[in-house]
Amino acid sequence: MSQPIGPPFVPGHQLSRAVYEDHVAPALARRLPRLQYAAAVIGHGSDVLGYDTARSTDHDWGPRLQIIVGEQDGLALTTEILAAVDEALPETVCGVPVELPGAQQLPDDTVTHHNSQVGRRHHGVTVTSVRRLLDELLRTTDDPRRWRATQWLSTPRQSLLEFTAGPMYRDDTGELTAARSALAWYPHDLWLYVMSARWQRIAQIEAFVGRAAEVGDDLGSRVLAGQIACDVMHLALLHRRAYAPYAKWLGTAFQRHDDGHKLGDHLTEALSAGTASDRQQALVRALLELSRRHDDLAVTAPMHSQAEMFFGRPYPVIWSERIARGLHESINDPGVASLPFGLGGIDEITNSTDALKSNGLRQAIATV
Repeated sequence: MSQPIGPPFVPGHQLSRAVYEDHVAPALARRLPRLQYAAAVIGHGSDVLGYDTARSTDHDWGPRLQIIVGEQDGLALTTEILAAVDEALPETVCGVPVELPGAQQLPDDTVTHHNSQVGRRHHGVTVTSVRRLLDELLRTTDDPRRWRATQWLSTPRQSLLEFTAGPMYRDDTGELTAARSALAWYPHDLWLYVMSARWQRIAQIEAFVGRAAEVGDDLGSRVLAGQIACDVMHLALLHRRAYAPYAKWLGTAFQRHDDGHKLGDHLTEALSAGTASDRQQALVRALLELSRRHDDLAVTAPMHSQAEMFFGRPYPVIWSERIARGLHESINDPGVASLPFGLGGIDEITNSTDALKSNGLRQAIATV
């Protein structure tokens, strides 16, 4: 697909750095020299993850930055901070307008990335606090260093990624650094728990790719192969201790972390295979490679997986439940070990974007 025609594309990370270093930092040093703050790009948007392209520029995109201040004393200075920024920002940064346009094609659409209601200009520099960011993105104001298992498991990995992945240019107090460090990755036993659940999802259907095709359901066989491929990609990212983004960017994130591309090649072969037999064999190769990577983690006894026929039927499997059980049995924390086998976190339960955003569903899952 062709890219939009226009001026040369400048990645969002480059824009945010230029906004901070060339304009915001000097302006605040002049106007508020005693202000302690952090400067970062956190939240929604492909530019936060470094995935933006020229296509991203059509709405809610442009030079942006968050100025993160103390909840009590800092937020009281919001008007003064934004006044300094309004005065310092030029019309363009790196040739890109600082005014953020909305999505013109959507009725009643609003720009979500500016906070200049008290200023003169609708630019992308906002003022917020760590507490407000936690509430906005993670639906909690609790100290991340003291999160319970239920909080971790009811928080989508996309939300954890949005809070931890973007660039940070400054942090005077260390508050933002501490929060991001605490949420950088799962506690060890919860990591084992969500990996166990992903392996169990594969175990539930790994033999059905061939069975569906055997009864003439080639489309169903392909759909099942796609489901397994998706779970393999999620597990590959879990192996790399990388939070998976939501569906649009899952493949991009997977490819960036798929060293050598061997696993991706097997999945591509499975999804493009013309016959069920070829599809099964490619999936088995992918699962064997994934199992080998699991053994490299040394978080359970080695599995040494091999392909075998499913109870004598002509459907090769690696018996993925062995790995799922091995992970669950390796959990040391009694509270995590007592969680339901195979359930996992909210990302294992649903991939509905609306459901993942629902605070009510998160609370319900935490209760379960």
